[in-house]
Amino acid sequence: MIKPIFLKHRPAFSMIEVIISLGLLITLTLFWRPMVQLLTHGSPDADILAVLKLDATLEQQLVNKSVRQVTSNRLDFTAEDKVYQLERYRGNGAVMLRLTTDKGGHMPLLLGIDDISFTTDDGVRYLLRKHGRLYTGQIR
Repeated sequence: MIKPIFLKHRPAFSMIEVIISLGLLITLTLFWRPMVQLLTHGSPDADILAVLKLDATLEQQLVNKSVRQVTSNRLDFTAEDKVYQLERYRGNGAVMLRLTTDKGGHMPLLLGIDDISFTTDDGVRYLLRKHGRLYTGQIR
């Protein structure tokens, strides 16, 4: 009986295939975490631009306004006869920095923050943590 050539016995994996497979597995393991972070959190440049936009918005919102009270995670200021609060807020699973008034209203300024704190050293300073990175700013 004649046996076809392709049915000859050969090992399941050659050494080259094993080395290539291990190389691909190591590469996937090394780059898995940065890829997931990039897909879930966006790029660090987008965070920097969002914080710079927040800084410009706060400068615009707080021009000619008087600061009433500063606590570690909240800033109260007045304009004309309205009282505004700038605070960290958690709603519907999202953590954000928002601006509200004493009469109601809600304006989200920055989404996806981890923490924010305010201090009054030569004006109002803030320390913001977004996706594990720290950003600082000064108002006025």
